[in-house]
Amino acid sequence: MNTKKTVNAFTLVEMVIVLIIASLIVALSFTVLDIVQRNLGNISKQFSVENNRILLQSRLEANFFKYGESYYDRNKEQIVFRNNIDSIIYRLNNDFLIMEDDTVDFKFQKIYFMYHGDSIANGDFDAIGTIQKESAKKIFCYRINDSKAYLDGLESRNK
Repeated sequence: MNTKKTVNAFTLVEMVIVLIIASLIVALSFTVLDIVQRNLGNISKQFSVENNRILLQSRLEANFFKYGESYYDRNKEQIVFRNNIDSIIYRLNNDFLIMEDDTVDFKFQKIYFMYHGDSIANGDFDAIGTIQKESAKKIFCYRINDSKAYLDGLESRNK
């Protein structure tokens, strides 16, 4: 009596096909992972740029509120906010803004100053505007002047 036992198994061709399909799935997953990582990097950069813009705007608004006087010195490339008690100085750079205790990564495309609605190149200002290089978004901060500021402005123009 000759009995053959059959073993249920996969053929060599079936095993090779399964390996090819598995390797294709792994290759596609690495490609998708690379794309996702690049997109996350771009999202992180955009978030950082927007966060720095908001941070700068909030600091400028707070300083306009806290300090009664603001001055731009073009030769030293610095912005000075001051009152009778205290002052703060911002130093301008093309790629960042240096404050006394902090640095804001903000690439300026354009920065401009205004005093009583007129554009100025140097001196006292009551409004500041910037355009950011990366996003072309704008910041515009201003101080509502009291009567003393208007009288001081008239006196300095009459001299």
